Amino acid sequence: MAGDARASLPVFSITVQAANSVAAPVTISWTPPTTNSDGSVLTDLQGYRIYAGGHPDQMIPILWLPNAGLTSFPIEGLSPGWHFFAMTAVSSLGLESTLSALAVAFLQ
Repeated sequence: MAGDARASLPVFSITVQAANSVAAPVTISWTPPTTNSDGSVLTDLQGYRIYAGGHPDQMIPILWLPNAGLTSFPIEGLSPGWHFFAMTAVSSLGLESTLSALAVAFLQ
């Protein structure tokens, strides 16, 4: 056929990578507790433990923040998708409160 040409290329592969596989940081903020669960004044707050997971039933501790004066903390290096967060207050004796209410973030 006139005008018909063919060529062969060597074997090659294509790898598709996301432009950015790490989402922007999420900042968790809270109001420090002032009372114990029994209503008494909290006097021995040592710090906070932040929990995270991809589902509310899969929460694991990811950070220990040994500073009772903190009221926020950035969490970096998260992948895109749903992320659930909660935290506890920890006393100087190592006693941990129940988990806070969940915070949810969807990162793109």
